[in-house]
Amino acid sequence: MPKHPGRTALYRLFNAAGQLLYVGISHKPDVRWGQHSENKPWWPAVDRRVVEWHDTRSAAEKAELVAISQEQPLHNKVGTPALTISGTTGKTPTRPIRVDLGMWAEFGAATQAMGTDRSAALRAFMAWYVNRPSAPLPVRPFDSAQPDSGGSK
Repeated sequence: MPKHPGRTALYRLFNAAGQLLYVGISHKPDVRWGQHSENKPWWPAVDRRVVEWHDTRSAAEKAELVAISQEQPLHNKVGTPALTISGTTGKTPTRPIRVDLGMWAEFGAATQAMGTDRSAALRAFMAWYVNRPSAPLPVRPFDSAQPDSGGSK
């Protein structure tokens, strides 16, 4: 373990043929590998691990996205087309989120019906959730199963 807790490992996992299976980051890669071994079906194929330390988690996150984008590991989901690196400086970085695909589709349809998109709706909800000043509770699309909220139609 490095002396500086901000330091973060970028690790690559390879199979016996040298194929890149997975790229990840962790402050404690040994612990993370133990987690992978318990829940990743591809883990038994791991033959070799390569670790590269970065001074900050932010630096490791950036290096991870570049590595995934350029090296195309077999089992990564983050950093693939669902989470791409923005070429525009100053943009907020994207973040992965795990959501049931059916719910994700429903959410997309609902936000589209409200004239917005998933990202805007999630940001509005998060601003309300953490009590940002003047952040209203986001409006949900009308659902006939829900009781009227007090106003007439």
